[in-house]
Amino acid sequence: MRTLTNDSTRFFQSVLRRLASKARRSAESIELRAIAALDSGGPFSSSHADQKQTIIHSTNYNMLTSESEDYYAEQYWAQILPMLPVKDSIKSILDLGCGQGRMSMRFASRYRQADVTGIDISEAALMTARSAAASEGIDNVVFTCSEIGEELKRTQSRSVDIAVMTEVAFYHPNWINEFARLVEVLKDKGLFIGSFRTTYYNVLLLLKDNRFADARRVMNSSSGPLSPGREIQFSWIHADELRNVMQASGLEVLSVSAVGSCSGIPGDPHALISRPGILQDHERKILMEIEMSLNTHVPDAGRYVLVVARKSTSSTSPVVFP
Repeated sequence: MRTLTNDSTRFFQSVLRRLASKARRSAESIELRAIAALDSGGPFSSSHADQKQTIIHSTNYNMLTSESEDYYAEQYWAQILPMLPVKDSIKSILDLGCGQGRMSMRFASRYRQADVTGIDISEAALMTARSAAASEGIDNVVFTCSEIGEELKRTQSRSVDIAVMTEVAFYHPNWINEFARLVEVLKDKGLFIGSFRTTYYNVLLLLKDNRFADARRVMNSSSGPLSPGREIQFSWIHADELRNVMQASGLEVLSVSAVGSCSGIPGDPHALISRPGILQDHERKILMEIEMSLNTHVPDAGRYVLVVARKSTSSTSPVVFP
């Protein structure tokens, strides 16, 4: 048997380290990917156009294939499903910021008689979504490249049965000023399903890196940069604040719960507790049971806070929030 020399051993160890490093980077959350892009001195700076390009760049992170995302998609669906309307009553579903279409396709599969539209600003992500839908034989979903605000302007008032916006608002701090229009496009008794980055998560993210001043700033605000000296904006919210926004907008809150209350993906502070992507099947099952039991009790503790709310038949235009 041939024996490796010391030089050969060092070479292969170096290659393995580089491959491991690349794997870790590819599994990072889309939020951390954006921060990394900014800190690398790349082509992104502080204008609206540059924020848009940073978001597009971040969608290189594939929500269909990246570590643990299948687990979190199941957790979303398990919490949403009990509140979904009967199948025959749903005709129109709008998924805002759909990425690679992981939620769009679930809704399209459940409501085969409905027209599902997935919106995202990344054509590359949408190409992946179209391919995935075709491979699954899902033919009632259309993926369109557009900004959220522009799509809401084009959408007819009271025409949408279900509006979905998951893991989008943290990149879109202006969401709260566009929410009035989102409520307008919902039919009476239409559902809004959204998930938002929690204040608690961002505080943990910063404290993990000993960024105490930044953590204090996050505690006392609802949006801003997370990376020092950069101006790409993110948003975050407390569960009680989210509930108040929904109610002030004429929506009846059906549920507020955590997603990932004690687990995460590489780069998350929650990943120090548990990573679904590296667990055995029976361990993932137990973790899911634990998180599903905890999520409604600790909505602020998750990677995201999930809200399901229903439009009142007497809803008026929502107020504009500071």
